[in-house]
Amino acid sequence: MSADTLLEHLAGVRGKDGHWMARCPAHEDRRPSLAIREEPDGRVLLHCFAGCAVQEVLSAVGLHWQDIMPEALTQDRLRPVRQPWARATVLHMRQELRVAILMLGDWEHDRPVSEADRKRGGQAARALSQWLAAVDE
Repeated sequence: MSADTLLEHLAGVRGKDGHWMARCPAHEDRRPSLAIREEPDGRVLLHCFAGCAVQEVLSAVGLHWQDIMPEALTQDRLRPVRQPWARATVLHMRQELRVAILMLGDWEHDRPVSEADRKRGGQAARALSQWLAAVDE
């Protein structure tokens, strides 16, 4: 694949000669924050300056890793790369952890918990549980 296949799926594209900027489809982007570069070997490199992982960007436009890698790089030659957590995910989990800590503090000190707070604590527990399951994969 060439970068053209990816560029067709993006908005606000500007640039040329193997280097482009576009609005990132993985988050609410008002100004181009997604850098795209096509290497001489055919690889297409992406970097979102807002912190979106490459997989999030590709999923948002319906593409996969193999869609941006040249055929010469077969699956057995690709090594998994640990992607940093997207900033939005980290901020969301931080908020859920705060809710859980507050709930545990109330429980530890035998303070009454309203029904609304109990429901919110359940939401936090489910979100943290899903996040931990994803981390363990």
